[in-house]
Amino acid sequence: MSTSLMSTLQNLGNLQRLRILSIQSNRITQLEGLEALTNLEEFYISHNGLTKIEGLEKNVRQASD
Repeated sequence: MSTSLMSTLQNLGNLQRLRILSIQSNRITQLEGLEALTNLEEFYISHNGLTKIEGLEKNVRQASD
């Protein structure tokens, strides 16, 4: 049985309504298209190979009390 893990996550631009992104333990080294995720509330990325995260500047969503 072969386990295939992805190293690049891209083409997220069509997911503007995405609220939760959970991509732990995938050996991801590059994320692209985060600027379109303006409704993202939860982002789980532990156990990957990311050294830099860019594109979340437009995400100004705040949690409600």
